[in-house]
Amino acid sequence: ARRSMAPPAPRPLLLLLLLLHLAASSKLNTPKVLLPFTRGTRVNFTLQASEGCYRWSSSRPEVASVEPLEQDECSQRALVQARSSQPTRLTSIIFAEDT
Repeated sequence: ARRSMAPPAPRPLLLLLLLLHLAASSKLNTPKVLLPFTRGTRVNFTLQASEGCYRWSSSRPEVASVEPLEQDECSQRALVQARSSQPTRLTSIIFAEDT
């Protein structure tokens, strides 16, 4: 007997709204990022500012964590990772404080 294969259920997306307050001369590679929800492997995204040095933080670290990629007090690049295990659309604001 053959089983009918149901189409896979659509996966909810985890929305990460990334807001960055940069100096007028600096630009961010992507001001908004939409990362997919997964229960398994975490999804990463690298944020990069064109100039300056920043201290990075997340408004909701349980939704999205942010880690600077340089080991100094400040960094031009940071790794953002979707952390939530809930299949609902969530928002986290990533801050980059000019140092």
